[in-house]
Amino acid sequence: PSRLMISTIIDPTSDVVTRDAFMLLRSIRLFGGSLNEATILVTVALTEGVSFVDHKGIVPKLIELGVEIDFTYQPKAPKPKTLNKFSTLSKFDPIKFSYFMWLDADVFVFDDPLPFIREHSSPGFIECAPEFYNYLIRYPELNTTNVVMNEAMPLLRTIADQVDVSSGMCNTGVILFDAMSLQRFLARLPTAMEEVDAVALRHHDRFLDSLYFVSAVASASVPVHPLSYSLNYMPFFETYILEDTLTDKVVMAHLLHSSDLYCVMEETAQGQGGGEEGREGG
Repeated sequence: PSRLMISTIIDPTSDVVTRDAFMLLRSIRLFGGSLNEATILVTVALTEGVSFVDHKGIVPKLIELGVEIDFTYQPKAPKPKTLNKFSTLSKFDPIKFSYFMWLDADVFVFDDPLPFIREHSSPGFIECAPEFYNYLIRYPELNTTNVVMNEAMPLLRTIADQVDVSSGMCNTGVILFDAMSLQRFLARLPTAMEEVDAVALRHHDRFLDSLYFVSAVASASVPVHPLSYSLNYMPFFETYILEDTLTDKVVMAHLLHSSDLYCVMEETAQGQGGGEEGREGG
């Protein structure tokens, strides 16, 4: 765990993102187990040209949670704020760390994920949970082009439509890099962004970060291994996503703000009562 760097972003102009980010950090401290031995970097995304006045006390709260703090500027319009994540990747120091885990602010940790993650071997690979819906439906003009596809890489097959898709088509809310795969990814990212911008018409689309991700992965031929949905569980997958998403344990969950989660307490050997307690996700 000490060789792991975890990163997320706070947008101080958004009460929702700020709330979610602190929920994420507190869930790590409470339930994350060995994640607490990792270095956690929180980047505060500022608006260029606007003075940052910390009325919400964000910085003191982050210091209290024992995380490292950095600052960056929001992407310039019309680019979406979801591109913030890429500004944090360059903060990774391969001398100090072996792994980099990106977590969206709206991820919640229920258990220690590290026992569920395998060690990466040379030449390195990326782990992320497959997501095909947005790529196939929102950008059908791209999903068969070399912008997002690399036929030399392994393909995944959707269960519903039986379509072969790139293994890099992932939900980018939880991404695990090793030092080798991250360096290869970063080397190709600027070119990949230019290639997507040349063909993607909706430059304001919040999904643009995912297109940049899969384009960089494809052009760099970085191996991508499917991350268990237990580590990036999204309640809406069963309704909207084409692939099989069955999981028997939720370790980390994503996009819970409109979902109800229930904790079932099993009866103990001493006969203490169990029950079901509803809890609204944050």
